[in-house]
Amino acid sequence: MQSNLKKFIFKILIVVAIIALITIALAIFFKELYLSIFPFVVLFFGIVSIVVHSVLLKSSERKANYFINNFMISTISKMFIYLGFAGIYLFFDKENQPLFIIFFMINYFIFSTFEIKTLLNDLREKK
Repeated sequence: MQSNLKKFIFKILIVVAIIALITIALAIFFKELYLSIFPFVVLFFGIVSIVVHSVLLKSSERKANYFINNFMISTISKMFIYLGFAGIYLFFDKENQPLFIIFFMINYFIFSTFEIKTLLNDLREKK
């Protein structure tokens, strides 16, 4: 399990770095499409992904029902955490709402897809 978590952290850092580079390019070439919160959004998604993946890997070592319950709880918790983060930012910056929402949703889909794909691979590898 530890090796799977280390691999995941390494991979997620690569994903964060790629998105950060794209965000930097966005800041350089399209200044009107860049918000100063963007790097924090990417970092936030990376941290949440690592924490959730760690919890799910630990729970996969126990009974299947335990893993399924933890998966559902972590998914719901993650949604509330994401909604809370986005809601707080959107409450204070009403001017840039569409741009923030688009960037936030792109990150949500990238990180969610990566998490699910990696978790499925880790679970298959475990069998």
